[in-house]
Amino acid sequence: MRINDYFVEGGIVVVRLLLVGLVCFALVEILFMGYGRYRQTAMAAARGLDGPDIELLERQNQAHERVIHATAPGIVYIRTEQIVKAEQSPTFMDPSLRQFFGGGAPQIPQDQKQHALGTGVLFDPSGYIVTNNHVIAHASTVEVMLTYKRVFKAKVIGGDPDTDIAVVKINATGLPTVPLGDSSSLHVGDTVMAFGNPFGLNFTVTRGSVSALGRSDFNIEAVQDFIQTDAAINPGNSGGALVDVKGQIVGINTAILSGNQGPRGEGGFMGIGFAWSRAT
Repeated sequence: MRINDYFVEGGIVVVRLLLVGLVCFALVEILFMGYGRYRQTAMAAARGLDGPDIELLERQNQAHERVIHATAPGIVYIRTEQIVKAEQSPTFMDPSLRQFFGGGAPQIPQDQKQHALGTGVLFDPSGYIVTNNHVIAHASTVEVMLTYKRVFKAKVIGGDPDTDIAVVKINATGLPTVPLGDSSSLHVGDTVMAFGNPFGLNFTVTRGSVSALGRSDFNIEAVQDFIQTDAAINPGNSGGALVDVKGQIVGINTAILSGNQGPRGEGGFMGIGFAWSRAT
């Protein structure tokens, strides 16, 4: 009987332990399920802001997107190649000096190829593109890439160093264009967008404001009537479009004020950029 009592008592202990374990497991499940429901409820409740003022900002964003979608197809990427002729000193060609080169002729310097990047804007569907003159000046070859990555050889139609404006043409038709606007209608504080290829980052868009009009205080070009903007402009943006909120060209991005005082402010953007005025 004592042995049976021992087994009975042991069985009761085991049952009690099992019951305690089941209760603990159930409590843990309830807690986790409650936390999960709370988390889902909290996530569902954590909605973004709304209201008339937020809707106004959303409409502004949508308007900006319309301008970008309408303008971007008319922006092109320009890559140029320039052959820099190596100068051969007449001294090296003097036979009497060949003894200093072991009796042989000195090595003739090789011509060097230099590449530059810039931006252009299609203003005529038959392939006419406006850009900065300094983008294509002295180039032996000019290549143009459209937004859908098709590449063309371009012909330089003409350039004006005084205004730093040039026109090139590619052999294509039916191309998207950016309409020409009138910068004389701009006001300080107006929203503008700069399109270009800064540092080779194709088809970049930045947005800012007109900071000043009629800038002519810098020795950038012979003819100066620049739109000053805080829309970010960097090397590679040269020749790109500065457009207004109607998606019209009001300027051609030309130079920046930078800590590196190159002829056109080569270096990093410091919040001051200049675009050739469409009204010039």
